Amino acid sequence: MDGQSWTWIATICLPVFAVHLVAVALNKAIQSYSRSRLEELTEARGRPARAEEIDRLDVRTGRAAEALGFMTGLFLATAAGLVLDRQQTLTDDVLTVLAIAALGVGGYLSAGVVGRHYAESILDRLWPATGFVRLAGLPLNAAEVAARYRRRFWLAHNLSRPRLLVPYLIVLLGSNFVVTGAGRIGWAIIQCSMIYLILSYTTHRRLQPWCPWCRGGDGGREHTPSDPLPDDRRQLV
Repeated sequence: MDGQSWTWIATICLPVFAVHLVAVALNKAIQSYSRSRLEELTEARGRPARAEEIDRLDVRTGRAAEALGFMTGLFLATAAGLVLDRQQTLTDDVLTVLAIAALGVGGYLSAGVVGRHYAESILDRLWPATGFVRLAGLPLNAAEVAARYRRRFWLAHNLSRPRLLVPYLIVLLGSNFVVTGAGRIGWAIIQCSMIYLILSYTTHRRLQPWCPWCRGGDGGREHTPSDPLPDDRRQLV
């Protein structure tokens, strides 16, 4: 790769990677923080009301941070694939894979450790900016947006079932052995289905509280209640 390509990659990917690490650390901090230690810290720093606000919005903020981390991670994985595609030799491929793996895994683990060990301080310092995280991770009209994505919710819930997953994997892997011209078009279409699958899982992670399958188990359809079991409270003698 030439110097100009590396410049564009650094300009775009480094800020996304930084946002990814912050989202991971914030999510881990929300999962690990202690309410009592947070109250002591915020009171010592002269903002005792912040602990109550964090406690009130921690679930929503954690879900938004998780969704933001997932989306930025997906972007970085795509960028890594593009970088690998532009390498010229096998040695370059191996070195690039090792560098990406070390940076990605090391950064993720480090952000998680920092988020757990400094949970209260991270929440107190980053809390003024978490409004942007909630806005990026969850839309303001989340219920209306979720109503338009029932198909994605259904796919996220049902594709993990063996009766759907196994045939899909067979077709997906088998398409790689098609070498004819028309077959390559079919291969491209089948491969593109993975993009929709990833979008479905991303949407489900962002909007899970409004997923009808998570709430009702069957897409929100109503059931006719079954007859109640007989209730005989008489004592046997």
